[in-house]
Amino acid sequence: MSEFLFSFSRQDYQVLFDALDDQFARIIADARVLSDRWTDEGKARKIFLPALITVIKDKRSRSVTLRWTKTSPKSKASGGGMNQKALNKGRDTFYYPPSTFDFMEPSLRATALEYERLLGVMRYALAQNCAVYARLRNISKGLDKEMFPAQGGEMA
Repeated sequence: MSEFLFSFSRQDYQVLFDALDDQFARIIADARVLSDRWTDEGKARKIFLPALITVIKDKRSRSVTLRWTKTSPKSKASGGGMNQKALNKGRDTFYYPPSTFDFMEPSLRATALEYERLLGVMRYALAQNCAVYARLRNISKGLDKEMFPAQGGEMA
């Protein structure tokens, strides 16, 4: 009887999950392109960038962090390279406050604020993607339990 009431199958859910996974991957790829463009901006201006865009993907979960890290060169005595320190964005917001970038020279700061505007949109889109994915997963599990209680909530 249930097959007549619901024509929505696990495969239909899988199509939605796959679409959300594809969108998630595209947003991360766009964030990496934005990070590379920021680095190219410094090379084009022939300046040291006092902050970098860092994209960190958690391999075990649907989680990614798009953040700014403040950079400073290490001394030659310690082997050179860069020190990096994450800048604080604050909780429950998708955007860094403009004051975060006060340590930059004015023209670079204006460019960084434009990049941050784009990163904030990406952070919001990623959060919404994850929320929809989690809600859809919960709905599909709930429907499985209601429709197929004899199989422990799993479709045959």
